[in-house]
Amino acid sequence: MIINKEMIKRNGSKIISIMRKMCRYSFDELQIFTRLNNTDLCLALMLLIQEGLIKQNRDEFGVYYALN
Repeated sequence: MIINKEMIKRNGSKIISIMRKMCRYSFDELQIFTRLNNTDLCLALMLLIQEGLIKQNRDEFGVYYALN
């Protein structure tokens, strides 16, 4: 598998634009709204977390992602 950094950045931008509509999302919700497959969504989420744009947290309902 060849990792395309530009595609990961584009997917990250897509996630950020969707996340501005609500305060937090589960992985499944992000997958539905972005229509990204598991790998593409994971790579984009990791990039956004590393860049400090989003955070990953856990509560009684499971893991969720939110804008920083």
